Amino acid sequence: MKKSIILFIAATGIAVSLYLFPSLYGNVIMKDNNQPADGLSKLWIGKRDLRPVKPLDSEITIVKIIGNSHDLFLNVGQADSSTLNSREVNRYRYYIHQDTLFIEMKGNGNLFVETKDKIKEFIIQNTNLRVVCQGEYPALKIALDQQTRANITSSEAFKGAFVTIDSLDIKAADESVINLAAIKAHQIKAQIDNAEMNYDSSLHVDTMVVALNGRSTVKSSNHTEEQKVKNLTISGNQQYFKKEFAGKGVQIITKP
Repeated sequence: MKKSIILFIAATGIAVSLYLFPSLYGNVIMKDNNQPADGLSKLWIGKRDLRPVKPLDSEITIVKIIGNSHDLFLNVGQADSSTLNSREVNRYRYYIHQDTLFIEMKGNGNLFVETKDKIKEFIIQNTNLRVVCQGEYPALKIALDQQTRANITSSEAFKGAFVTIDSLDIKAADESVINLAAIKAHQIKAQIDNAEMNYDSSLHVDTMVVALNGRSTVKSSNHTEEQKVKNLTISGNQQYFKKEFAGKGVQIITKP
């Protein structure tokens, strides 16, 4: 038998076994009740601390997510104790330094983070991310770069219960895009550097101040509808900003 045929059969066998029996190769398979689906999955969890729910002993106020163009759904809540929860235990690595929770994505995934104290800042790099929050935040910072795509919204928007943020500070760079929806805010300050900021008619904000640099813009994703942004102040490079895309009912002030 030719060597090429043998190699083809071997490669096919490995691919089939990986598909049918992923736990043979160190992948953990979880049931709906967050228990390992088989003996090998249980073994890997024991050897590599791949528990679905991980306690976070430190006080967490900053979450930094590092991806490689991965898709991530992140649900953020508050509880009596801080935990990181995901059934997809193979798809991320985490560690804590001071008050920052670092999450390094190894694949697409879903994560639930609960903290005793309110998160004050999200730092997002090279990730396609949907963050759903709940409750009230006196202040929140969001920074994204390296072509990140981030959707920030409320976890209970379908009930009409929006997350409330008194002061929201946004920095977006490196061809990143941030989308805001189902948020109530007193003020939003944004620095958009070769990036894009979008909102829709479910964003309620009294004052939004946006500084544009490079090939940047801010606009409504449903600009033909009446908006809940009362005042929008634009400064910096306005070459790519179009007033007509800010949406109906938005009072626009432009500055150098």
